Amino acid sequence: MNISANQKNINKKKATFSEIEKAAFRIAMEIGRQLIKSALEEADLDLMAERDTARYRNKGLRRTCIKTVCGPVEYERRVYEDSAADGKRFVYLLDESLRMNCIGNVSEGVCSLIAASICESTFRSASRQVTELTGLSISHQAVWNIVQQIGESQEELAERHAQLAKENQGTGKI
Repeated sequence: MNISANQKNINKKKATFSEIEKAAFRIAMEIGRQLIKSALEEADLDLMAERDTARYRNKGLRRTCIKTVCGPVEYERRVYEDSAADGKRFVYLLDESLRMNCIGNVSEGVCSLIAASICESTFRSASRQVTELTGLSISHQAVWNIVQQIGESQEELAERHAQLAKENQGTGKI
């Protein structure tokens, strides 16, 4: 991977500190996106080499985009046909190995930012905050959808813990 920051982009004119800071932030976010893309694609190559070839048949690359705290990251990952499953089942070994807990194509880090900001503000202002921090274009409706998904998963977790406690199989101590 080749990373370079062109000083001319920052110092074309007599820039203010705020302009320099914003330009440096944009460059750092781009570097972060390149690092994430490179790491994901290298991990996918490693998984392709290590997989059980009798079980997982490589069906080729699929392009996807995940919204991260560094901004949108476009990358390619391999899809596999799982012969051990009943009928045809297609899996992404990369997603499974990294335990990617995404809501749609929104990363866990962005979901955490949304959850933190929604506790203090409205859906619209949370959307604005996340957009400013990450460079993503997140609508207030997308924020609402993510918050609903987080709430449902928390509710399922609480119900599971209650069921375990009822069966005296809880993890806590009396």
